Amino acid sequence: MKKIISLIALGLIISACQSGEKSETLQEKIEASIPKTEREPCDLLKAEEVKQVAALSEVELTQNNNYGVCSFSWEVESEKASQEESIANILNAAKSGDASAVASTAQKGYYSVGLNFSTLTPKTKAEALEGYKTILERLNKGITVSKEQIAEKAKDLGLDDKNIEKYASDYTYKDEDRSDIEGIGEAASWSNKTGQLTVVSGTDIFFLTVKASGDKEKALSMAKEIAQLVIKKL
Repeated sequence: MKKIISLIALGLIISACQSGEKSETLQEKIEASIPKTEREPCDLLKAEEVKQVAALSEVELTQNNNYGVCSFSWEVESEKASQEESIANILNAAKSGDASAVASTAQKGYYSVGLNFSTLTPKTKAEALEGYKTILERLNKGITVSKEQIAEKAKDLGLDDKNIEKYASDYTYKDEDRSDIEGIGEAASWSNKTGQLTVVSGTDIFFLTVKASGDKEKALSMAKEIAQLVIKKL
């Protein structure tokens, strides 16, 4: 998990430093570095299912399958925030120091659903449940990667960019604001910070990240329903 967190941190730096064709090449390198699972998320979640859960009809969904995540996103024109509202939301979220909050409150009317699986390979349900508990414990304590580790990962990827050294800093990912969710798989936990539902079902551990125009209750409701659809296909 620490390797993935370091890649996320590196990806944020690259996004800030690079653009154009060169960025796409770097994205491909990061993509190739991320551990993959045997599960293909896009085989287990379809656009029509997302549209049904979200009660959509004519809205067009954008699908992506990057970094081992199958994601769908769309916008609702009638819910878009004004420019002044968007700026105010960004400033308020930035004051909290929560990068995910900045993204989710930058503009109303934005929705997304993302599905990915843990790279753990438990053989039994008991092992899967133990792995699930370990994941939550590590997120609760926080996972830190140093500036040096990020720079080393950049070097491993063949990147020779002074901006990496210039902008890199110690990066900590912590997610302790969570709620246990009953009735989904063997166990499930909802992150109030990121809008992510972590689920263990059988020997599978998967993650559903849902954004619903800043409405956390709606996001959780959608995540629960989509999780049950995924579980039926496992």
